[in-house]
Amino acid sequence: ITDDQVEEYYENNKVKKFIDTPSRVQVRHILFAVTDDAQLVPMQQRAESIRQELLQDPSQFAAVATRISDDKNTAQKGGLMEPFVRGTHDITFDRTAFLLKEDGEISQVIQTKGGYEVLQRVSKTPQIFKSFSSVKSEIRDTLKRQEFRAQFTNDMKKIIDQEETLEIFIQKKGGKPKELGKIALDDTVL
Repeated sequence: ITDDQVEEYYENNKVKKFIDTPSRVQVRHILFAVTDDAQLVPMQQRAESIRQELLQDPSQFAAVATRISDDKNTAQKGGLMEPFVRGTHDITFDRTAFLLKEDGEISQVIQTKGGYEVLQRVSKTPQIFKSFSSVKSEIRDTLKRQEFRAQFTNDMKKIIDQEETLEIFIQKKGGKPKELGKIALDDTVL
């Protein structure tokens, strides 16, 4: 396994396998709670109206959240939530929060299990990857196992397809045939 193969594996897989610290986002939100279906349309309209006002002056988001948000836990903090990673909240909420591109940006009105919500991005911390040097030997071992499995599968296919006999295969690999006695159920040789 060459150093180039190891490096290429790292680059191709670092987002999936080598995250040290995941990305975090912090948002403010305003919840428009919906307790029954009759409130769906009026609450959505109210949420959209408030969103339009906030688009004119995003600096008022915290004050508006304090005044009208139905989430009493965050309302007293201007709608401010603790920073979180993906998968922490309702999927629509998470997706919306992580798709906001800039601090201060205000989301569309979204529907969550609690009702309708409007989000404002406060900050986003990028993900941090494990250093290449810290995972280099792990990657090399992974690539060796993959190479072994591929070669083993190829070798066994040749034997199964009778392109070569088991004895020839053993000789090519530098082994010596050895016949074992009967094997009991507990893996001891009898």
